[in-house]
Amino acid sequence: MIYTDEKRILNPTGKPMTIWIEPWALEVEVPPGKTALFTADSETAGQFEVRIKDDTYTIYAWCGSSLKVTIDGEKVWDLDTLRVPELPEGVTVRNFVEMSFEGESGGV
Repeated sequence: MIYTDEKRILNPTGKPMTIWIEPWALEVEVPPGKTALFTADSETAGQFEVRIKDDTYTIYAWCGSSLKVTIDGEKVWDLDTLRVPELPEGVTVRNFVEMSFEGESGGV
């Protein structure tokens, strides 16, 4: 069975919006008035986790997932062959990323 998830994020502002995608450490800039679509699939059950802090979105994928990003239908990223590696049971990608950088910045 293949599990899929997608998130659609509209930038309603008059300035570019930054969206980070983890664990790939990718930055996507969404122009004003445009919509970004994030799509993933995996043989492992899961879904995107979204965190909003100030004006920045962070999207965390899940184990085994791929990533495709489009902005108003134009392809930005296609990481079908660079899937998220497995993590210890009970550890999410968000937990892992936050633990990895905790010592450097006091938390993400």
